[in-house]
Amino acid sequence: MFLVSIRNGEEREAVVRYLASINYIQSNKEFKLWISANDLAEEGVFHWGSTGEQLNYKNWRDGEPNEYVHDRCTCEDCVILEYIDGAGLNYNYTFDDRPCTRQFPFICETMLE
Repeated sequence: MFLVSIRNGEEREAVVRYLASINYIQSNKEFKLWISANDLAEEGVFHWGSTGEQLNYKNWRDGEPNEYVHDRCTCEDCVILEYIDGAGLNYNYTFDDRPCTRQFPFICETMLE
């Protein structure tokens, strides 16, 4: 089991359908979920941690990724899937880079053999 990779719009919609099927969306009008994308190996070049593939699906929230520096030791190298009900397309299951040390729920997938 790995953090989920969302490589295209179809996979994004599958994640949304799954979250709806378990009533996650209905009971959480705002959420941030860890997914497997990160730029830990090379700043600004995002890869899916679960597969090693480079992130080509551009589902970033406006102004992201921005590598915001929170303090001298904390930068944004890991990626969340973000949703805020009623906030428009900018928060409609979009990607946002965040410090890897933040505590957020996560969503996983199982790789088929």
